[in-house]
Amino acid sequence: MVHWLDNGATKVDNLVLLCSFHHHRVHREKWHVVVEGDRRPSFVSPADIDPSRRRRRNLHGQPPDLLGGWRL
Repeated sequence: MVHWLDNGATKVDNLVLLCSFHHHRVHREKWHVVVEGDRRPSFVSPADIDPSRRRRRNLHGQPPDLLGGWRL
């Protein structure tokens, strides 16, 4: 994801749907959003929250066959 202020395109391939709380948190705390080949977003926290900066996914409501081994 590339924010539109950083010349990111305003198109479906560059969008992630977030509630207002999480949208503002991503910006305020400098989280990064990464979209994998399966088109689902992963979230990378800043180093002061997680020094290893591992990718995290929201697994709630996902069918088991789509989890792909990801765990929070």
